[in-house]
This record gives sequence, structure tokens and C-alpha cells, in this order.
Amino acid sequence: MKGIKYPIVYHKGYNMTLFGIEKIHPFDSTKYDKIFKLLIEKKVLSAETILHKPTHISRALLSRV
Repeated sequence: MKGIKYPIVYHKGYNMTLFGIEKIHPFDSTKYDKIFKLLIEKKVLSAETILHKPTHISRALLSRV
């Protein structure tokens, strides 16, 4: 697994929390974290796995799209 690059994009910021209200909301706003942890638990991913970690896009780049 070391050095293998998977087509997975993940950032902790995808998980939305708001003072615990996410626990009672019907939409699972922390599902991305749960999926990521499950992939690590099932050994699909490891600490050495290279993931794409997105950053903020600039307005100039966004306007080109």
C-alpha cells in the first residue's frame, strides 16, 4: 500500500458539525469521516496511503471554470 495513490479526495472539513445538532439531524453530516475510518479499519487505506487533500480554490481559478 505504501506510495500507492488512490483516486480518493478527502478533507476533514467535509464533516459538518454544529454543537451536536448533527446527532439528531436526519442527514448524516459526518458520514465522510465514518467512511474514511472504515477504509482504514478494513485496511483499504493506511497512514502511508497518498490521498488528494484539497485546498481552497482562488477566485481567479474559480472564474476560469
